[in-house]
Amino acid sequence: MLILPQNGFAVLVDETKYAEFAEKLSEEDKIRVVYFVTNSEEAFREMTSGIKTNNTYQLYRDYIDNFVLGSRRDS
Repeated sequence: MLILPQNGFAVLVDETKYAEFAEKLSEEDKIRVVYFVTNSEEAFREMTSGIKTNNTYQLYRDYIDNFVLGSRRDS
C-alpha cells in the first residue's frame, strides 16, 4: 500500500491488506484519490464503499503485471 497525503492519493496493491489500508485512510484528511489494484469488479465496489473518498479508480492487476514485464524486457 502507498498512502501519500502530501500528494493527495493512495494505492492499495494487495487486497488482503484492505482493513489496514482503510484504517490508515480514515486517519488522513488530505487523500482525495484512491486506486485499488484488483481484477475483480465486485472487490473494487466493496472496497470503494468502505472508504470516505469519492474519487476511486480500479487498476487491473493484469495490466500492471504486463506493464512491469514489458518494462523489464526493454531494459
